[in-house]
Amino acid sequence: MSLQKIKVSKSELLTIVRDNKKKHDEIYEAAEQGYWVDAEEFLKKYQKEQLTVMKKNYQKTVKDLKKQVNKELRMVEQKKKDGFFYMRKPFPENHSDDYQGAIRRLELSVEPEVELENNEFDCYVRNKWQWRTSFLATNSSYAMTGSSFPYSSAISASWSCQSTSGSLGNNSAYINSRLGDF
Repeated sequence: MSLQKIKVSKSELLTIVRDNKKKHDEIYEAAEQGYWVDAEEFLKKYQKEQLTVMKKNYQKTVKDLKKQVNKELRMVEQKKKDGFFYMRKPFPENHSDDYQGAIRRLELSVEPEVELENNEFDCYVRNKWQWRTSFLATNSSYAMTGSSFPYSSAISASWSCQSTSGSLGNNSAYINSRLGDF
């Protein structure tokens, strides 16, 4: 028997992929919220630093700068899709479409069983996508900041050590409890 290809139950695989998508979406949503919290904190710090420098000589410049920074704070919501270039931090990654594509293919399949190659099994069942390391590295720092993320206290210590090598290191306890093999 070769394990290069295996047949699995379509309905069971569909359940697994949907669950993996839900876990992915939780991380992404928390990361996105945390990103904007960081952006707002950055702008407040930036405003404070600029005001200190400018107050020394130019009261009018200070007023203009304050107006500009406040305008930028209001624009944060409009820039969500483009990212916030002042911080020079990447916008949280979202790979929900990869899950949605797999779910839709499975929903449309007329076969009761599905044959998976090794790489497909790793993606769909084990959550070992090509983008996994980048996704966790980019989104974990923001997910800790997002106040609506229901697990932020559980990850505050464990996600901070996320390595970019793909090893889960100290994060394995939390990630395994929340994300299985993610």
